[in-house]
Amino acid sequence: PDDAACVGDNLVVVSGGAGASDSLHYASIQDILDGTQVWTEVSTGFTPTKGAQALWSLGPNETWFAAAGGYIYFSDDPTSGVEVQDAGVATSQDLNDIHMLDATHGVAVGASNAVVRTVDGTTWGAVTGPAVGVTLNAVWMKSQDIWLVGSAGGVLYYTANAGTSWTTLGFSGSGAGSVTDIYFVNQTVGYMTHTTAT
Repeated sequence: PDDAACVGDNLVVVSGGAGASDSLHYASIQDILDGTQVWTEVSTGFTPTKGAQALWSLGPNETWFAAAGGYIYFSDDPTSGVEVQDAGVATSQDLNDIHMLDATHGVAVGASNAVVRTVDGTTWGAVTGPAVGVTLNAVWMKSQDIWLVGSAGGVLYYTANAGTSWTTLGFSGSGAGSVTDIYFVNQTVGYMTHTTAT
């Protein structure tokens, strides 16, 4: 698995890496807690070799998926499948993470400094990323303009103007290892996972 999210009554899991199925899997959260889960695979709407590597859900009817080859999918019901929102037009780089601030504003990041955003929840466009050629692993939108992005080089980047300019944020171990995830629980408290160089 590359990512998972609670979507309505189900846990949805995606895997878009090498050898992965171009699909999603889901199981009832209650059945998982009871130890009686049955996983169902859904491949409807996925493009071959463009498997989802990350997802973000705002609720049972609003889930976005970031995928290989720059693909972005949307689903109003993951148990029925997905539809393509962007077929690798904004970027052809593999996308590693996605975060939606709300139903219209979102950002996805990926390989080779790829950053794409939407301001209508449907159409995606490229934004200049913080570091040429660097793989970006994680993204979080604090607002429409304020984003944090973590890199495979162990650097945390920050923009206050929707990607027009970027600043490096220092932390213990910065510049080595890899920033793998960013998650804020409110506007002032956030967490970041970072592997060390070893």
